[in-house]
Amino acid sequence: MSKKSPSSRTPVVRSGQKTLYFLGALLAASACLLFVHLGSYSLWDDEAETALGARGILKTGDTTALLDHNLHARRAGITLRNLHDRLTPPLASYLTALSFSVGQQDAWFARLPFALCGLGTVALMLYFLWEKTPSFGFVLTFGIALLSQVSFFLYFRQDRYYGTSLFLAVAIFYLYLTRWDKPWARFGVGFLAALLFLSHPLICVQVGLILVVDWLVFGRPSVPFEFRWLWEVGLPLVLLVGPSLFVWNPFLTKSSGYLGEVSLADRWTLFCWNLRDLFTAEFMPSALLVLAPVAFLLWRNRWILRAGLALFVLLLVTSLLSYQRVQITDVADVRYLIVAIPIGLALSTLSLGVWVGKYSWGWVLSLVLLGTNLGSGKIFMERRPASLPLLWWAELASPMEEPYSPVAEWVRKNIPPRSTVWVEPDYMMYPLMFHAPEPVYAWQLEDPKDPQWADLSPIHFKGRERPEYVIVFGPSISNVLPVLQQMNDAHSTYHQIGQINCFWKDLYRPEIFWRSFRTIQSTGQPNENVYLFQRKST
Repeated sequence: MSKKSPSSRTPVVRSGQKTLYFLGALLAASACLLFVHLGSYSLWDDEAETALGARGILKTGDTTALLDHNLHARRAGITLRNLHDRLTPPLASYLTALSFSVGQQDAWFARLPFALCGLGTVALMLYFLWEKTPSFGFVLTFGIALLSQVSFFLYFRQDRYYGTSLFLAVAIFYLYLTRWDKPWARFGVGFLAALLFLSHPLICVQVGLILVVDWLVFGRPSVPFEFRWLWEVGLPLVLLVGPSLFVWNPFLTKSSGYLGEVSLADRWTLFCWNLRDLFTAEFMPSALLVLAPVAFLLWRNRWILRAGLALFVLLLVTSLLSYQRVQITDVADVRYLIVAIPIGLALSTLSLGVWVGKYSWGWVLSLVLLGTNLGSGKIFMERRPASLPLLWWAELASPMEEPYSPVAEWVRKNIPPRSTVWVEPDYMMYPLMFHAPEPVYAWQLEDPKDPQWADLSPIHFKGRERPEYVIVFGPSISNVLPVLQQMNDAHSTYHQIGQINCFWKDLYRPEIFWRSFRTIQSTGQPNENVYLFQRKST
């Protein structure tokens, strides 16, 4: 038999090459999930807060609340000191301002820096996998876990601190786990921690304490403490964070009293909520509560213990330091727990990777537990199989309708510039202020005696001056109608001039339990739509 020519032979793909190709495919798939239809939805209220801060930065270089004829004073100005936002960590707004300066002031460019952070985070995690050269079973398991982790991608698709915080946290973990013996890496950890503080201080404290506890429990025997660590990590923190505290400091705003309003009993409640909603928000599958201990007992992998300890520290620190008040809600502020997402990816990979490597059916097990509601446990409540990744991918292919876009378009077409508008509920005002900034948005403040309000127009204070237009989203109409009737007088009255027939609620937030993944059609029932009023002379 004649030998085949070299060109006709079947190419051999080495295991390392196979892993590299797979990692490249994961990066490409992640890019699609991060950038496809990134600007389809209007900014929702928290995103608009970041984007309005960016507009102030472009105007003055600082996070001013005065935006031409408008005032950005969310929650009755609780974030403001001398008409500047001194509560919200500034990094996200400065990155958004940078994006606006090179592009347009729209939703796509507002979210662009954070989607790029997401791509960088994926690349860093994939490089860690490549560097550690685990078996292909672990790499395949990580790929399944990553592409099934809807929350991971959703939080990077928001104009908010989530994306920067996750990227910086993962970068700090990477340097700690792989380069801690290098002085430049310890300086790097300090520098990244300073940026993380400017992104969100609570998440910075979470990450710092996770590292400290991990070193005390797992690192101390092999890596003894050296005093030079303190200045190597601390110097960048002091140089960058120290001066910023003279400007952006929550204890210098009205919000400083919030921490004292949360009792120890409340904090125990928060711990229970945080633990529960970690799984309700699907930051990781509930099946890990069983899979992780079983995997540790079988294979004694200390990395499982390290990930579990990091998760416990995260829950404890968040519960002790969060100023969430349990009296006004019944769910955890899971956005403060987003560091659990990469920890969950690690736990999923460590718990299932050996099964995938040892058994031909292991990847099917991973796919079912990570990609369906069996792994989350929700199949027992929903009573039917479902896949959250498939649901979200369908939404990406055909984005759902949301209320802000049609309302902003109506405002631009029908309300003259500088006309006054009252929006209820008040938090839904800020997306309109960003996407349709021409009117003056009214009634944000309550206390006219605060010295920083001295030169403001009366229209910014509730009840001081009647607005020309009123926009009401959904059930708030029942509270607004009596107020409009009280404001009617012999010279002018309020008349409904129309309604926008879309479902009033913004159901595209990143929290899984507040996202519908599909358009909710209005059924014609009262209080479901957006209602429009105008004051007219009698």
